[in-house]
Amino acid sequence: MIYIKNLSEDSTITKYAADGAEEWQRDDLVYTGEVKLKNDFPVRIEQKQTGTDDEGNPVYSNVEALADVVIVEYRTPNIQDKIQSQVEEIKSLRATVDTLILSGLEG
Repeated sequence: MIYIKNLSEDSTITKYAADGAEEWQRDDLVYTGEVKLKNDFPVRIEQKQTGTDDEGNPVYSNVEALADVVIVEYRTPNIQDKIQSQVEEIKSLRATVDTLILSGLEG
């Protein structure tokens, strides 16, 4: 099971195991813009009592639990994504340097 706070490029994706324990977190995934609603999607296996045996003991079977889910598609970053991220970081650093130079000239 994966929980997402919001659908954006800066989201941290956290995957949880069936028991609720956190399996992993990633913040480098790229949101593709694909969102799909799936009805009656299997989300877990549950044991349900399906009857009794000849001695009156309950008999259980595994049954899929279904729910309506939203499937959001992310992908791992490619080289173009990494280059774009570095270009944006360089622009930000240059703006900071320019601000520091102007502050030094004024002061």
